[in-house]
Amino acid sequence: MEQQGSQQVPITGIDDKRQITLLLATSMNGSLLPPQLIYQGKTDRSLPKGVDFPDNWDVTSTETHWSNEDTMIRFVDKVILPYVEGIIEDLPLSQKNQKAVAIFDVYRAHTGEKLLSHLKKNDIIPLFVPAACTDKLQPLDLSVNREYKEQLKSNFHDWYSAQVVQQLNHQEDITGERAPKVIVDLKTSVMKPIHAQWVVSTHQIISTRTDLIKSGFRKADLLINTAKHNLADHVNSNVINEVVIDKDLEINTANQSHADHVNNNVINEIVIDQDLEINTANRKPCRP
Repeated sequence: MEQQGSQQVPITGIDDKRQITLLLATSMNGSLLPPQLIYQGKTDRSLPKGVDFPDNWDVTSTETHWSNEDTMIRFVDKVILPYVEGIIEDLPLSQKNQKAVAIFDVYRAHTGEKLLSHLKKNDIIPLFVPAACTDKLQPLDLSVNREYKEQLKSNFHDWYSAQVVQQLNHQEDITGERAPKVIVDLKTSVMKPIHAQWVVSTHQIISTRTDLIKSGFRKADLLINTAKHNLADHVNSNVINEVVIDKDLEINTANQSHADHVNNNVINEIVIDQDLEINTANRKPCRP
């Protein structure tokens, strides 16, 4: 609000951008697994201060905030293995030897020998997806991603509006006139803990939407919706996909294939700016 009646609001910290990586995982039974958050930094001092993350979340940092082979192994150990072990523990004794299937894109962090060896050692079979099929075959892309992102955007819009109204009302209470200028501070130091709280609340909300999570598997033809052939009672697998969220609120996703006749967990890697901005590239149609 540079002048009276203007609808422009100056923003402090607009160029102080930092990104995080958020790794999501869902299961065909409608569960949303604990996520992994990767902040940029060399030590735990780069993590948000004063945020009460759930104990089973994997919150860490790398110099670039990107996933790498070590963070993927960490995610397998802290999230995937406990989930798979819990599923197997509940199976009848005759099915205790079930293996999980992990479906990955060909992102470098997903193809390293250390990760593949670690998966094999833990009876998880990795599969790699063909190019340009994410929008057809990725359950998260077909259901959860959009809703998760929209919830985060809603949180940002509510917070941003409240900042503007609060400053206008505060100035008017003191001087009797509206503030000639409203400054919204988006510096990393301000936004990091706020954004982290939004992720916590969004994750809690989406985790209750079992039908939404399952709908992605149905749309990808990975879920047979009959009592006789309910695959969720028998086999487990994981699907991993990378999504970059950017300023245009569009999505640039890596590619993913169809896994027939298995119960899938889906792991989806999302890069989210602290101020909910998004960067995208065009997607090609799914190749036959």
